[in-house]
Amino acid sequence: MNRFYNAIDELCVEKGITHRRLAEQIGVNEVTLSRYLRGERKMQLAPFMAMCKVFNVPAEELYKTYVYANLE
Repeated sequence: MNRFYNAIDELCVEKGITHRRLAEQIGVNEVTLSRYLRGERKMQLAPFMAMCKVFNVPAEELYKTYVYANLE
């Protein structure tokens, strides 16, 4: 998987939540989240910011990971 997927996966483990639960918390379905994480779909701002809030990480930090993953 790509860098962004791995980063989110690690954050989910730390937080003790599944990808399904994360999808619910950011207001998307699980398939959409999976496509975001694999880089098959561009992530929208609202779910991205919700994800930052869920994990309590700065948007800039997570955004860098997202951009680098899409460059790979």
